[in-house]
Amino acid sequence: MLAVSSAPLAQHVDDALPGLKGDNRREVASRTSITIEGVEAEEVKVWDRLSHNQPEHLLFIANGGNLFVMTHALAGREHSVAAYEVARASLRFVPEGGVPQIAR
Repeated sequence: MLAVSSAPLAQHVDDALPGLKGDNRREVASRTSITIEGVEAEEVKVWDRLSHNQPEHLLFIANGGNLFVMTHALAGREHSVAAYEVARASLRFVPEGGVPQIAR
């Protein structure tokens, strides 16, 4: 996690993305704003610019002054996509100053 200012999430994504895409042969395939547990998030898919191989999801979430980035290489397999979706769906956020609740 990285400490972030109160700038819009899209600006934090723009600032962090060049260092996360790897080399200059990778490009953004898609970029989508979503909400997870009421928290703004941005999901970015990158891939090889020429072949569109090696897709990877980057999930950006700014919460409580920190930038959380989850990366997942998709490897083009259905089970890999499903694993990413399960990991994304499992994210939980505690309001700033709140106490985590344990589900029973």
